[in-house]
Amino acid sequence: LRKLPAHLLAFEPQAMLAQLAYVRAPALHNTLGPQAGKYLQKNGLNMTHDAIMVESEPNQPLQVILMEQGEEDWSSSLNAYILSEGLAVLEKYVQQSSNSDVPEQVQAWVDFQDEARQSSTGLWQ
Repeated sequence: LRKLPAHLLAFEPQAMLAQLAYVRAPALHNTLGPQAGKYLQKNGLNMTHDAIMVESEPNQPLQVILMEQGEEDWSSSLNAYILSEGLAVLEKYVQQSSNSDVPEQVQAWVDFQDEARQSSTGLWQ
């Protein structure tokens, strides 16, 4: 982490706690947690993204899908990319075909996870 410039410290904090929707990445202290953190830092923090808010509940992190600015294909989201790198897994409820609460675009992410699993990438080693 780096210290904010003085001119930015004059503003009230506006950040909100958020997490990637429909996927679960390992915590930093778990196996591949540091790699997942570095991946998110490299591909998430240093870029401008459009965020689709999936869910917002009091006292819970926002559930978001992050996409490069102007992108509309959910298969090109940071959520999908981290799955394809094998650094996260889909939440179990997403994989249940009977779950109508999961958008159709997210169902395509199962293929990304399957490809990582078949190639023994990341968490699937």
